[in-house]
Amino acid sequence: MAVRLLQRVNGVFDLAIALEMRTSANPCTGVKKLLGPQNARVTPRRALPHDEAPQMFHRLSNLDTPQAACLALIMLTAVRSEEARGGRWTEVDWEAGFWTIPTERMKKRRPHTVILSRQAVTLLLKVKAMGWHQDRMFPGARPAAPISGTSLRDLTKQLGVSGDTDVHGLRSTFATWAEEQGKWDSKVRELCLAHLHGSAVERAYHRSQRVDEREELMQAWADFICPPSADGEG
Repeated sequence: MAVRLLQRVNGVFDLAIALEMRTSANPCTGVKKLLGPQNARVTPRRALPHDEAPQMFHRLSNLDTPQAACLALIMLTAVRSEEARGGRWTEVDWEAGFWTIPTERMKKRRPHTVILSRQAVTLLLKVKAMGWHQDRMFPGARPAAPISGTSLRDLTKQLGVSGDTDVHGLRSTFATWAEEQGKWDSKVRELCLAHLHGSAVERAYHRSQRVDEREELMQAWADFICPPSADGEG
């Protein structure tokens, strides 16, 4: 908190000096050293209990907004908020059932191929049919820009499902459920979450050789939060 406040005050003085509104030196210079080491408090992401995930997904399915559709896609695919919000139609391989998120939108700056379950494909086809934007999956108030992260956080609060659930925490919901099933090892789960482990050669091997297991895992998760209906659709 103290460092953040110092940064803001420092910026004010720097601007004043640049505009020649102050002629003496910036009084904030060197103050950071006097503060000493700051203990960063890490707040854990608030995950939705996985037994509540089907209820939340059902509520999202009854809303026809870009925010609801984006949050539903995040639940189905376990991607990060910014990766989903920036989604473009050209990234989807409909025939293969893959969605490849490019390097510039990935946290680790490596492209990530998302395995799309049947429910995820159905959702994306529905979104595309809505015609919100010819390029962006989830356009914001200004069509050239995607929806904001704030709008997704606001929606989770409005839904009232474990009211303090964090959007990013939905990835933890998936991870916890997958681990508890005891069927898929950690490497398969981590690949689905785009977590990097091992050497470049090992990562390339697992990406290419474990697609079937990833497909099985993502389909099982989709069937859990959005059970197939009697007519065979999710």
